[in-house]
Amino acid sequence: MNSTELTNLAEWKKWGQSVVLEAPLAPGIYVFRLAEGKAIPRMRGASDIIYIGRSAKIRNRFKDHLRRRKMPNAVCSQSMTRTTSSFHH
Repeated sequence: MNSTELTNLAEWKKWGQSVVLEAPLAPGIYVFRLAEGKAIPRMRGASDIIYIGRSAKIRNRFKDHLRRRKMPNAVCSQSMTRTTSSFHH
């Protein structure tokens, strides 16, 4: 799967502190992909997606990612969901 196949995502933004500060304190899913959009080989095909995650509070999860991982070549997008007990996409 490539990022172009994903729907309901916000615009792609370069990963960094500004993305964290703009992220909502709401539940949702988020995706990191290579900034250049280049596909990398996987066991089943190729993809430009680095990571897909979900969180009850996207901003808090982004802060954790920023502290733990260096992703200088990544861009990020998110989709908020309005459910109280689970995430749907």
